[in-house]
Amino acid sequence: MGNIEPMFYSYLFLKKMKTFSLPLFFYLMVFFLGESLHAKTEKWSPDFLIIGAQKSGTSALYYYLQQHPLVVKKASETRFFDCNFSKGVGWYKAQYPERKSPKQLIGDKSPFYLFHPDVSQRVFSLYPKVKIIIILRNPVDRAYSHYWLTVRGGHETLSFEEALKAEYQRTKGLKEKVVHDLLDSAHTLRRYSYSQRGLYAEQIKPWLSLFPKEQILILSLNDLMANQKAVMEETFSFLGLEPIWSLQPYVNDHPYPPMNPETRKELVEYFRGPNQQLEELLGKKFNWDK
Repeated sequence: MGNIEPMFYSYLFLKKMKTFSLPLFFYLMVFFLGESLHAKTEKWSPDFLIIGAQKSGTSALYYYLQQHPLVVKKASETRFFDCNFSKGVGWYKAQYPERKSPKQLIGDKSPFYLFHPDVSQRVFSLYPKVKIIIILRNPVDRAYSHYWLTVRGGHETLSFEEALKAEYQRTKGLKEKVVHDLLDSAHTLRRYSYSQRGLYAEQIKPWLSLFPKEQILILSLNDLMANQKAVMEETFSFLGLEPIWSLQPYVNDHPYPPMNPETRKELVEYFRGPNQQLEELLGKKFNWDK
C-alpha cells in the first residue's frame, strides 16, 4: 500500500473534522508522495564521495581506502554527478556490486565533481547525509601535472606556457554549458582548465554552504605523502572505520620533466591571493607560496 493509507486516513480525518477542502487534500497528497519518493531514493546511497581536486592524490586515496575490508571495491569512476546524471539513480546504483554486509561502505571518486558548477547541489538533493572528502595539492604543481596528463592523452600540443595563455579562450563560457550535461563542453573544460582548477576556495564554498562541516574532510597531498599513516587514520576515522596499517603502496609511473623556474615563479604569484583566501576559508595553512 505504500503511502496510500496515510493519504486515505488524512482524507477521512478532514471529512470528519468538516475541514475538508480539495487544496488541502492535494497538499497532503503531494507531501506523502514526496516522502515516498524520498524514502525510495534513500534505500541506496553512496557513503562517501572523493570529489577532487584533480591530480591531487584522489586515485591514491581511493586506492588506500578500497584496501579496507569494509569498503566496496570499484575500479573505475562512475562520473554520475557530472556527465551521467541524466541516467538516473538506478543507473548509478547498477555501477556498484552489492554490499556483502550492511557495514560495508560504498565510495565514489571523481575529481571533476569539485570543479563542476552544479554537482554540489545535485549531490545534496539526492544524498544530503553523504560524507565528502576533498584532497588538495599545491595548485602550481597540480596545474603542471594536469598539463602532462592532457599531453599523454594526446589532447595537448602546446607548451605549458602556451597552454596557460590559451586557457581562457579555450574554456570561455564552458562552465555554463556543462550544467546542461553537454559532454563536449565538459571534456574540453576538464582538459584545459589548468589554472582554474587550482582556485580551490571558490570551488569549496558551495559544498560548505550545503553540507555540515562534520560531513566534509579536507586533506592535503603533501600531508598524505609525508605521513600516510596519520592521514589514513584520520580518513578511516572520518568514515567510521577501524584503521588498517598494512596498506599496499600506490604507484604512479608517469614521470615528466621539471617546470621552467620562471614559469613557476609566475604561477606562485598568480595563486598567492587565492591560496590566502583558501586558508582563511578553512582556517588551515598549506604553505604553498614557494
